[in-house]
Amino acid sequence: MGISVKGRERIRRIREQSLHTKQYVCVQRARYLTEAYIEYAADPMILRRAKAFSRVLEKMDLFIEDEQLLAGTQASSLRAAAIFPEYCSQWIIDEIDELEKRPGDRFFVRAEDREELLTIARWWRGKTVQDRCMAVLPREVKDAYAMSVLSANGNMTSGDGHIMLEFERILTLGAEGIIAEAREKLRGLDVAANHGDYKKSIFYRSVIAAYEGMISFAERYAELAERLSGEAESAARGEELMRIARVCRQVPRHPAGNFYEAVQTVWFAHLLSQIESNGHSMSFGRLDQYLYPFYQRDRESGALTDEEAAELLACLWLKSFGIVKIRPWSHTRFSGGGPTYQNLTLGGITPDGEDAVNELTMLCLDSVAETRLPQPNVSARYNERNPDRYLNRCLEIIQLGFGMPALHGDQMMIGSLVSRGVSLRDANNYAIV
Repeated sequence: MGISVKGRERIRRIREQSLHTKQYVCVQRARYLTEAYIEYAADPMILRRAKAFSRVLEKMDLFIEDEQLLAGTQASSLRAAAIFPEYCSQWIIDEIDELEKRPGDRFFVRAEDREELLTIARWWRGKTVQDRCMAVLPREVKDAYAMSVLSANGNMTSGDGHIMLEFERILTLGAEGIIAEAREKLRGLDVAANHGDYKKSIFYRSVIAAYEGMISFAERYAELAERLSGEAESAARGEELMRIARVCRQVPRHPAGNFYEAVQTVWFAHLLSQIESNGHSMSFGRLDQYLYPFYQRDRESGALTDEEAAELLACLWLKSFGIVKIRPWSHTRFSGGGPTYQNLTLGGITPDGEDAVNELTMLCLDSVAETRLPQPNVSARYNERNPDRYLNRCLEIIQLGFGMPALHGDQMMIGSLVSRGVSLRDANNYAIV
């Protein structure tokens, strides 16, 4: 069990590259989002935002890191920070020349991007989430805000989040399946006679636009991987890139058919939620549970080894470390180190109350021990039904000194949820955000 020696070297090299990369501000998301907001100004906001999101996915520059086995990045260079001007734009104008001088969480702005960023920020004046919030807050709340008695800097200026996606849905339906559902719903509406149906139609059209963007994003990565495979320095890397291309042709357009496709699907869904919203605490949930059927089938068929599974998981954790969030200094000074709080919940019990620890749980722990990074935040649920080997492995990893996994006692957590009206089955299935 665990990563092979060769895989361990791969993970070490990717990790070192990520840790020692100079962090830049990426203008591309802000550019294409703003471009689409101007073009689709007449559309209802939900549809306007979906079209803008899709535009970003269709036009942003793509790259695949050396040796990585998964495709998909948040910005146009490694550990670059995308700008989300729709939340707040004034801080960009005020702080653009100070970002590289910060005592921590420094970001560099390329000379050719500076004026474009300022132009974009000026266009967004009076149109942002912060502008709207400040326009409706009562005077006494504004006064308390001005005196720092209370603060909503994170929510108003850099996205909120605290979301756990239903990954099972995209894994089993694929993006085309979700689009088909939305189109079926649209066909059942009577927008001429029912105002409620008209509002629903806007939502379903937005779902279609967003998932079409998702498919386009993956297809573009497939094309890139195919092109890079012809330029690869070795035949082995060329084949890895061709496999990435095959996977990205299949998912997330279609349901995942194997463990590799399932991991790539989870990554695309997780990443795109970040590109769309900039929210922190966008969490992987109980990954060892919803990916286990894919792992189990591939192991039983001989298509996957534990070493390969652990290596792919480590690549996933390295990808999550690549999600970088830039915040105004008013927020950064209370959130130093660029935390994004991408939580991974392991172990515990199943909804039916049985031991949930499985082979994939242990491989998740082994792979996290290899990467030893602040992302993802690993939470290990512990229940008296869990085996000693699981708790012992958690303790061994805690001894490595990077603060993970955090242990959560099921007895207290489940009891607390049930006492607040949550059904026992749902309480048994809790995960940390």
